[in-house]
Parts: sequence; C-alpha cells; structure tokens
Amino acid sequence: MSRIITLDELLDMPSPPPMVYTAGPYTNPDPVVNTHKAIKFGLALWEQLGILPFTPHLTLMSHMVCPKPINFWYSIDLAYIDHCDAILRMPGSSSGADAEMEYAYQNRIPELSFYALPDDIKNIWLKELG
Repeated sequence: MSRIITLDELLDMPSPPPMVYTAGPYTNPDPVVNTHKAIKFGLALWEQLGILPFTPHLTLMSHMVCPKPINFWYSIDLAYIDHCDAILRMPGSSSGADAEMEYAYQNRIPELSFYALPDDIKNIWLKELG
C-alpha cells in the first residue's frame, strides 16, 4: 500500500502549487465521457483547492491527432507521475489506473485519497453526465 498523504499535508507543501496526477478510468465506459468528467474534476481541484491537476485523459486529443498504441500513452503517463507531488485514484474499474497506482507506490509517490476531497469535488467524478 502506498503512503497516504492528507489533504492538509498536500496543501501545506512549501513548493509551488502541489501537482496531483489524477488516475482514473479512461476507456470504460467511454473515453470522451471520462475525459469530460476528468477535465471538470481537475479544474475543480485547481479552482477550489489550489491543486494543480495533471489530467492524463487529455491524451485523448493527442491520440486523435497522432494515433498510437495504448502502451505508448501509458509510457508517457508513467513519466508524468514522476513529476507529481501525489497521485489520486478516481473510482471506477481501470487496469491502466491500477498500473499507474502501482507505479506510484513503487516510486514512493504518495497517494491523496479521493475520499479526503470535499463532496462537491468528488461528485463531479461520481455523478452521471446529464
């Protein structure tokens, strides 16, 4: 299990705004739906908490311009994790997000629990898009 960092610990970091990698489902149920939710979720982290999100779902646009095999995108995602202060796992089934969490654990990147966030931010990810 990775080290869990509290929201207060993260916000008290002396560096520039803390950057958090947001790991979560991408393909299931749909990449566009998940990217939409991930963007809104990341912007709420910034606007409400001052946490700089790294949203790997945005590779959707890169893939549309230059299609590559999924492992190409995973390799880029893992490289970005090394530059983040923490990783946050959004709920939902995802072998890619599970692999990102394992990578973070192996590289001693702390985890910010999704459930430590304010309810209004959590609900951006949890609610269905209407």
